[in-house]
Amino acid sequence: MESNSATAARTRDERCDPAAPPLRTALILGLAFSSGLALTIAVSRHRGDGWTGRIAARTTYVTAHQSGIVIDHLVEEGDSVVSGQSLLTLADEQLKLQIERKQEQIAALETQLSQAQAHAEVELAWRMKEIDADIVETQLRSADYLKERFDHELEQSMWSDALSGFETVLFDQGDSAFKSLVAGARIPNSQRMHAMLRMELASNAIDVSAAQVEICDEQLRRLEELKQRLPAYVSEQAGVDVAEKNLSRARAELARLESRQTSLTIASTAIGQVGVFQTRPGDHVRPGDPIVELLDPARRWLIVDVPSSRITEFTPDRAVELVFPGDEERTGRVHSIAPQAFTCRDGSEATVSVRVEQSGKVWPDLPIGSHVAVRLAD
Repeated sequence: MESNSATAARTRDERCDPAAPPLRTALILGLAFSSGLALTIAVSRHRGDGWTGRIAARTTYVTAHQSGIVIDHLVEEGDSVVSGQSLLTLADEQLKLQIERKQEQIAALETQLSQAQAHAEVELAWRMKEIDADIVETQLRSADYLKERFDHELEQSMWSDALSGFETVLFDQGDSAFKSLVAGARIPNSQRMHAMLRMELASNAIDVSAAQVEICDEQLRRLEELKQRLPAYVSEQAGVDVAEKNLSRARAELARLESRQTSLTIASTAIGQVGVFQTRPGDHVRPGDPIVELLDPARRWLIVDVPSSRITEFTPDRAVELVFPGDEERTGRVHSIAPQAFTCRDGSEATVSVRVEQSGKVWPDLPIGSHVAVRLAD
């Protein structure tokens, strides 16, 4: 409520000043109304033509290929990685327990194999000693038979010479010295018959000695073959072969388990920049769960969600003006428009995604997901 003095002052002023002409008053009011209306339209248009876009890039999703518990991240968010580089490690407690049990089994099998090999070595040494003794004995018998054969051949030769009319014939009666038989110019028939019988006996003795030598040679051959086969035979009898097969099988199973453990390291599948990890150490993941996004900063664009009622204002190759954080102004162009609108859950107007790519000056290097002011160029 105004005070009395203020009312009096205004009354005094009204009395002092002459009344404004009606025409000038109407003109002033008209100008003020037009200016306000123009300002309101301009502000409304400026506000209606402005949108907010977000920086996006080509993305490669890395997912878990098996179950496990996240142990550690091997790279930091924002690091640049290459294909095949390890990103994080997982742990599988069940797999770890299986590996420990298999290692214990292998240790027991190695002990079993060592014992079987030791037993086989003792058995082989003993049997080799017996075979070597048999070989030596057979070789000695063969030498005796060879000597007998030589003596019989010599005796046969002497009796043959006697029958041929040589004056002197040497023959062995079994002792160490040789005796001389002096034959006359003609050998009596009785002695000739005796000589022929002795020569026949010598011939038979030669055949027997030769057969004995052949038998010894065959026995030596069999002993040598047995000696060659004996290590394998003793090894099999001692259980070395079975122990080796069991140990080899267990080691192969351990290798498969350890390869599964190695595969618990999740590696990058592309070149890019590490985005935000979707898991943290201690989280349990299953096959197909997202781990992290790999961003390709070399290919960046903007995604602008435009109300469906305004989407007709956007056309491919339409120029847009951009204002990045820090008031850095750049330009872009409409690359593509999504074929389907996105309905908002809160009941607000549906939006259509518009992809804006770089044109003109290079855009500032900002994190993926940063907001950028977008407006249509005149």
